[in-house]
Amino acid sequence: MKKITLSLLLLSALFGKMISQPIVSWNAPPNEQAGSNFALASGGNTAVYHRAAFLIKNSELAGLALTNSVITSVVFNYLQGINAATIGQFTLYLQNTADATYLKGTSWSTIITGMTSHYTGNYSIPVSNGTSATSLALSTTFAYTGGGIYVACNWQCPTANASQLAVVACNSSGLAGGAVRGEVGSAGPAPATLTVSAFRPSINLLAQNTATNELSVSDVKALGKNSKLAGFSEVITAVVKNSSIGALSNISVGLGITGANTFLNSQTIPSIAPGASLLVSFAAFTPTNNGINTIQVSTLPDQFPSNNSAVWSQSTTCNNVRIPSANLTASNFTSNANGAGASASGLIYAFSYTTGTSTSSLGGVNCVIPGFSNAANLGKQLYPVLCDDMGNIIATGSTLTIAANNMDVWNPMLFPTKPALMPNTAYLVGLGIPANAYFPIGNSPQNGVIGFYQVPITGGSPTAINYGNLAMEASLLFSSTTINAAANKTLVCKGSAITLSATGGATTFTWNSISSIIPSTNGIATVTPAITGLSGAVNYTVNGTATGGCTANKAVITISVSSSSPPCSGGVGLVVNGATVYDVKLSPNPSLNGKTTISGLVGVSTITVYNMLGQVVYSKLTNDETVLVNFENQPSGNYLIKITGDSNQTKTIKIVNQN
Repeated sequence: MKKITLSLLLLSALFGKMISQPIVSWNAPPNEQAGSNFALASGGNTAVYHRAAFLIKNSELAGLALTNSVITSVVFNYLQGINAATIGQFTLYLQNTADATYLKGTSWSTIITGMTSHYTGNYSIPVSNGTSATSLALSTTFAYTGGGIYVACNWQCPTANASQLAVVACNSSGLAGGAVRGEVGSAGPAPATLTVSAFRPSINLLAQNTATNELSVSDVKALGKNSKLAGFSEVITAVVKNSSIGALSNISVGLGITGANTFLNSQTIPSIAPGASLLVSFAAFTPTNNGINTIQVSTLPDQFPSNNSAVWSQSTTCNNVRIPSANLTASNFTSNANGAGASASGLIYAFSYTTGTSTSSLGGVNCVIPGFSNAANLGKQLYPVLCDDMGNIIATGSTLTIAANNMDVWNPMLFPTKPALMPNTAYLVGLGIPANAYFPIGNSPQNGVIGFYQVPITGGSPTAINYGNLAMEASLLFSSTTINAAANKTLVCKGSAITLSATGGATTFTWNSISSIIPSTNGIATVTPAITGLSGAVNYTVNGTATGGCTANKAVITISVSSSSPPCSGGVGLVVNGATVYDVKLSPNPSLNGKTTISGLVGVSTITVYNMLGQVVYSKLTNDETVLVNFENQPSGNYLIKITGDSNQTKTIKIVNQN
């Protein structure tokens, strides 16, 4: 995957051992996976002199251990390294500040006034095609006093020769105008005046830890949308981390859900080692009401109360499920200039979804197509895909060819034939991107997102990815909301009345024809189909509302109507003037266990059965299209069935009764 801004994997593997010692690592400003070639030195021969300065706000440093912590190292995070080894001369300046906004201006000499150099020496930009991090031990430690921190960087490397420039992980929205930077080529000199930018490098500050009681809650994991019809009991989890210098015991962690649904649960951690992170799983939560749920996981207040809880927004729906939070709208997936794209061979991007106990099918996949790449995405294609959890393709849907009106909005992509989903089964639900598509799947950057995968375009082993939140959601259909439409006749003469009936998963039904609402009780309605010509068809549609206010599927039934003058002439399936108007059928013949069925009747019909002595053994008046004739109590042998229409046209059929 390539993106305008790429993603950064968790750095836990790099810092895990450090954190277990009396050292704390704090990421500030928060990483938004917004990438920039200019926030720090890029390693390219077109920018061998580079200077940058930015402010880290006090509010972004709330978890940096206690005030008066001593910072010993700074870690620079890259979304992509360079392709050729580059070592330059690097100076890092730091300064405590009470400023809440960047006030140092753009003049380099003014910027470094009052700042102190805490590192001067060689610095190697990492050689990497993916994410990486470089730790820089300060030659002089920095005593943090509890406010904000100004950071300034000075780089020069006249021998830089990389053609693949480094991409630095940045924060792009936390402080408008919160960074300045400038660069020049090999001729120099170093820039004296810098330019303003919203992109600040997202760095990690490593400090001596003095906290004796410091727990944090992070990474609340819950669906951003869940479906109450799925019969799905969701297990919400959260990561609790001990950043204290010693072990802590008997830690109470609480889950509270408010809003459309309410739920409370608590769990106890018997013991947690210093620097350790534990995944806490709460009791299953089953939503019953549509609307927004606010999910909060908390521990008791400690030395840093600001990180003792984490909040997640979730929407309970009837039919839709997704991973991204409910408060991420279409604009969130398009405003960061990111997107998921395909390589030369194409790709499938998908998210993992495990069905609940309800029987369901997949109606489609909804997606936001980012407008930042408008021209590049026009004419490109997407289509919905359903895979099993091994990446084998089960079904694909209709292809969307991207047009201008598809940008920056949710686009439904449907399956013409809805693939069935087995209860309590894991699937991968996503979108196929043919070869060389640009970045047609919107993205909202967030570190540590789990549940997204990429699959080869022809199916195959899925690979877990962390590209933030991809703008995809599944639209489900449930058998509990499936309704069916029926009529006592689907072939009638003009002016004849019929009875419509709706059955299935709904508590209320509404019939209509075109825009006309038809009065009904419990889904039953009597109508007289109207046509303007001698013959035609009338469609009747029924909609339903299921339990809990969810909309049932609509069902349509078509009624064929003929004129009341010949050839219909009030007759039914009979011979009129030597021609068969309707095809009246008798099946089976001979009868099976004394039973046979007459089908193809129209209007009101009289059915009379005679034995070979001319005696009437069965008679029935009906306006049904299909009639079951039962003469199982009659002896086996030959019989005559006479069908008489309401204008006295007749048809006689010989049948062999076989008991």
